[in-house]
Amino acid sequence: MTFNLALVGSSTYLGSHRLSSGFNALSVISADGKRHSFAAAANGYMRSEGTFVFALKPLATAERDGDLIHAVIAATAINGAVDDYIEAHGAGAVVGDRIEGNAIAETFRTMRTSVVACQSTKRCSNA
Repeated sequence: MTFNLALVGSSTYLGSHRLSSGFNALSVISADGKRHSFAAAANGYMRSEGTFVFALKPLATAERDGDLIHAVIAATAINGAVDDYIEAHGAGAVVGDRIEGNAIAETFRTMRTSVVACQSTKRCSNA
């Protein structure tokens, strides 16, 4: 069986203030209300809500159907070779970002001879 459409989505809902209050009590919430992933200005974690859904189709199918195409995935693979970009968690926490960045560097240091771009595309409403 072949499928020509896949819906991919996720949602985050912060229905209770309890968890954020707990993070604030631990002093891990950003004091300036902004996230500075992998930056010297990193001063804490930011929480935010959001939802997304992507409709994925083969390019030829989307073109045939007259769909508005916002982006094209250049290649896909299952357990395939690593490309030149890594989307990291990058919450903006001083300790966590360092641990994550070092783990990524250590993992790919032995697998690659070229640079791998690493960033986080999280966005907070007040960032």
